[in-house]
Amino acid sequence: MLRPPAFAARRLRAAARRRKSLAVAAPSTDGSSIPTAPGRLPLVGHALNFKPPKMHEYLEGVARDLDAWAFVAHFGPRTPVVVGDPALAQALLAPRSGWTGRSAAVLPFFRDSSDAIVGDPEAQGVAFANGHFHWGLARKASEDGLLKTSFVKRSHAIIKDKAAELGGILRDAGGAPVDVQTLFARTALDIVGSLAFEADIGSAAGDKAELEHRLKAIFTGIGECIGAPLPYWRWGFPAPASAPAYDRYVDNGKRLVELVRPIVDARREALAAGAEPTCFVDMLLDEAPAYSDAEVIWNATQILGAGYDTTSNTLAFTTLLLASRPELQRALRDEVTAAAPAGAVGADDVAKLPLLNAVLKESMRLYPAAPFLGRLYEKDEAFAYGGATFERNASALVSPYLLGRNAQVWPDALEFRPERFLGGQRAGDASHAYAWLPFGFGARGCVGMKLAMIEAKLLLAGVVADFHMELAPGQSPEPDPVLALTLSNAGGVHLALTPV
Repeated sequence: MLRPPAFAARRLRAAARRRKSLAVAAPSTDGSSIPTAPGRLPLVGHALNFKPPKMHEYLEGVARDLDAWAFVAHFGPRTPVVVGDPALAQALLAPRSGWTGRSAAVLPFFRDSSDAIVGDPEAQGVAFANGHFHWGLARKASEDGLLKTSFVKRSHAIIKDKAAELGGILRDAGGAPVDVQTLFARTALDIVGSLAFEADIGSAAGDKAELEHRLKAIFTGIGECIGAPLPYWRWGFPAPASAPAYDRYVDNGKRLVELVRPIVDARREALAAGAEPTCFVDMLLDEAPAYSDAEVIWNATQILGAGYDTTSNTLAFTTLLLASRPELQRALRDEVTAAAPAGAVGADDVAKLPLLNAVLKESMRLYPAAPFLGRLYEKDEAFAYGGATFERNASALVSPYLLGRNAQVWPDALEFRPERFLGGQRAGDASHAYAWLPFGFGARGCVGMKLAMIEAKLLLAGVVADFHMELAPGQSPEPDPVLALTLSNAGGVHLALTPV
């Protein structure tokens, strides 16, 4: 009897699982207060509008036209509810709600691509995996590492050092225009490399410029693939080799793994020689043999990507908003100087920076780095809300971008007003605690939230304390957010920074 090769058999089993998991009826919305987005086309539904780089603006337009901040959309057989309403977001993200899986719209894609890149369809990493074994253990390793006192102290020292290095680069520019979006990204890459791998990421990977290029290409590729007008993986079919966007993504993923693998191997050797676990990769390796080599590599790569793109984009949007507000820059400079009169701000000083904290939160309200959070319903009993009923494997697209712009929650929702977050309130003049969710919430919330906020505050404090920012010639004062997997400003953020 002829047997298929192991690789082919694995792909067939994975495809069968996907077809089974995707055979889910649309949510029943009879009598529901959750409307359906207009403009649904036969077969494809709204899929032609759900593609980067401006998907977020399309969904915001639908919400405003409907005057409803939760609505059902259609991707062929998939019918996710798009959530920009804080009450529904709370219901979905609450503990034990059942909405704990990653969206079924993207899971087949990540299974296929994980198989193609690292040879294991189940090695999807902490960012995209489902289930206790593949996601739960990676999450635990992340939390264990990030909460260790030694790790926290080391991370604060590294961030402070990198903030000083960034200040030196900006001073060397001599007031000439620079793309701060790129500079923040490079600084963030240095920080996450040190924290995740206990290594100088540039020298350890051999080519820092290529590492940056591959990371950017990975984010773009994910956006191109899962936002394609007719994404084949949503119907459970293996990705065809002829798909250019998919091919580019896989090629960049394979090369990124090649760059990361030697760094992981170095940590494995250090642990075998008796070194104490000190970084994220060490925590993953410490779980062996629970993880395969593919899972360790893919988790490490995802942590590198997550730390590289999110904080840097937040800082780029924030400095762009500040560049045309000199009075606010002066107020921030005074606050930072008062908090640390003897020198650079440290982690112990950030509690003395309420205005800087408010500026960052307001920037993240309008331009959250992760504008969409896919969720999958994993309980057998139906989930009911507002007259709508959702069965197991139903999908939701919780949107921090829409939550932050919900005109029913935020007065003057499109205006940049940091004072919303002054006075001790979690969400300023928004009365609902789930109106501001740039880090998500609950079991799938960002495990590095506290570290990311410390990083953003220390880097921003260093810039506003030492430099006056102005828009470079040709740079629009209005942000132009574009979506790959995360939001960034189209064309970068070009500013002239003059030492003060």
